[in-house]
Amino acid sequence: MLITLEIVAFIATAVLAVLWIREPNGNYEPWTVICGVVATVIELLRRIRGRKPSETTRIKNLRAGESVKKSKVEELTDWILKHGTEKELSKILPRALHLAQLINDHDLEHWIRMELYGYNTEGGMKERGGSSGISRNHRKAHGPI
Repeated sequence: MLITLEIVAFIATAVLAVLWIREPNGNYEPWTVICGVVATVIELLRRIRGRKPSETTRIKNLRAGESVKKSKVEELTDWILKHGTEKELSKILPRALHLAQLINDHDLEHWIRMELYGYNTEGGMKERGGSSGISRNHRKAHGPI
């Protein structure tokens, strides 16, 4: 029903525009305004009717102070933000690792694994073609790592 009214209002507006171009002295403004108001009312009705019941329920629940079920990513993010500065790193990193896996952030996951398991092959370090990336001068000055 709404789409039919919208199409009629659009066609009427297009016809009025053509008539207005052909006869600029005609009294087309009131009709154009009526078509514009109809299109606006249709859009407002679509927005009001189109609102999902779950969204309306969620808004009511938030206003009533009830908790809304969050996704795992939201839960982990909220927990890390809330406890990140007060908890031990050994408690935060496993959750951060799980979060990195859920959002497919491979760089963050790699870094967290190295922090958890050490900067070695167990933690995910990889050898670079014969060199560990440390210069010979550094080894001479500071010894082997």
